[in-house]
Amino acid sequence: MAESKTESTRKSHYDVRSASQTYSNIAAVLAGFAFAAVVLVVQIPTLLNNANAPILRDRATIALLIAFFGCVAAAFTFGVVAGEEKLALRSHAIALCGGTGFSLSSGYIFWGLASLIKLFLSPSIAELSRWISSVSFPSPHSILSFQ
Repeated sequence: MAESKTESTRKSHYDVRSASQTYSNIAAVLAGFAFAAVVLVVQIPTLLNNANAPILRDRATIALLIAFFGCVAAAFTFGVVAGEEKLALRSHAIALCGGTGFSLSSGYIFWGLASLIKLFLSPSIAELSRWISSVSFPSPHSILSFQ
């Protein structure tokens, strides 16, 4: 009876080990998508009707390669945290580093996808995606200048 009382009075904490399992899986899946996108973009020849096509293709390839390696590193980092036997401050510090790399890599994936949208889709769809991103993630300048 006394043991159950101490269990109920303990404060719950963030279990970084169980969260790291999920983040490791998500990072690995995103790394697979980034690698597949790189393979597809490299195999497609440049379009002749767009003067910016080689630049956009190269930017997308570089962004997706950075995202691939970043997601692989984040997956390994989160895997190390998930394998920790004891929850310690070290686990939280490693998870923070892995989360930072994962966030940056996710940003590069979206940047690469935005470059691919500009490259392969019509200008009206590119404008629509630009409008959706500005509504979803407004910049402070657009908020202040909205009338």
